[in-house]
Amino acid sequence: MFLLLLSFVALWSGPCLLMWMPLSPKALRLIDIIVIASILFLIVFHVIPESIEHAGWLAIAAILVGALWPVLYKIASHSDNCQLQRSLLSLASVGVITHTLLDGVALADDAYLGFAVVLHRLPEGLGIWRVAQSAFSKRWGYIALSIMTLSTGVGFFFGSKWLSYAPDNLVGLFEGLMAGVLLHVVFHKSHVQSAHS
Repeated sequence: MFLLLLSFVALWSGPCLLMWMPLSPKALRLIDIIVIASILFLIVFHVIPESIEHAGWLAIAAILVGALWPVLYKIASHSDNCQLQRSLLSLASVGVITHTLLDGVALADDAYLGFAVVLHRLPEGLGIWRVAQSAFSKRWGYIALSIMTLSTGVGFFFGSKWLSYAPDNLVGLFEGLMAGVLLHVVFHKSHVQSAHS
């Protein structure tokens, strides 16, 4: 229970500091760079290996589909960039919820993994907050963090039981697909920031 509460504090501490401390645009750009690097680290060294562990090398195909699907969808549907990015963020949020459910399971089942979850919660909270508020609004930032908090708690108390009914490879493929979508969102965000700087 202590690790669960600590993960909540870590998740909300970054956004709370940003709200209470007025920062210059230069400082915010630096924070965004750190957040993007942290999310990339999380995806490459945590989510992708976890998806491969669950689904084998089929997870790589799921990651590629997730990363390339937005481009193919845009070509096929002729949708504008803003509409596409918002739909992508909505899809990526499903992946984030799934990931936080699995984080809750790790907090309940394994102290070592639990501490790893707590440590990555600070950049994760900052990243979700910055992406949600820049794409939508501060209110959506609060909603996103609240949903992450709730899904972590659900994973902590009920996740192990639910996962026992889910096919292992299906969980891994879904994680891989969402990792690909998140990679696309992160690279798009970093490209937009470099174009505006």
